[in-house]
Amino acid sequence: LKAGIYAFKGAEKTRIQWEGIAVWPHLGHTFKTLKNMGTIMTGSAYPAIWDLTYDANDESLHSMAEAYTRTYINTCLSNKAAVLMDIMEHGKVDGVVYHLNRSCKLMSFLNVETAEVIKEKNGLPYVNFDGDQTDPRVYSPAQYETRVQALVEMMEANVAAE
Repeated sequence: LKAGIYAFKGAEKTRIQWEGIAVWPHLGHTFKTLKNMGTIMTGSAYPAIWDLTYDANDESLHSMAEAYTRTYINTCLSNKAAVLMDIMEHGKVDGVVYHLNRSCKLMSFLNVETAEVIKEKNGLPYVNFDGDQTDPRVYSPAQYETRVQALVEMMEANVAAE
C-alpha cells in the first residue's frame, strides 16, 4: 500500500473486511462493486472456519466436538469480536461488510451485536446487507450497492481525517 502497488488498476482508496459467507451466485457483482469504488477486501474470518484439527480415529467424536467448539462462530460474543478485530488489524482495514446470510443463520447470528461491540472498541464503520450463499432471489444488487457506497463514504471520511 505504501509503495503504491495495488491489486487492481487505479488507486486503492479503502480496505474492508468481509464477514460471512460469500454470495456465490452474485460473487462477481459483490466484488466488482467494491473494486469500482476503489475498495479491496483484505480480510475475512470465513476461510479459517474450515481449519479444524481433530483425531479422525477417535470413535467417541470427542476430538471433533472439541474442534467445533473452538471455531469462532461457536464461541461467545467477546471471542468472536476478538478474532475479527485481529483479522481487521492484520488486514489494515478501514471498515467491515457483514453479510446477513439467510442460508447459514449460525454464521450471521451475532453479526449485528458483534459489529456494535467492535465499533465501540476500534471505531471502524460497518454495514450489513441481506443475502444468501445459494439462493440468488434473496440478494438485492441495489441494496448491496447502497450499503457499500455508504460504507465507502464513511471510510473515506475517516481516512481523510487521519
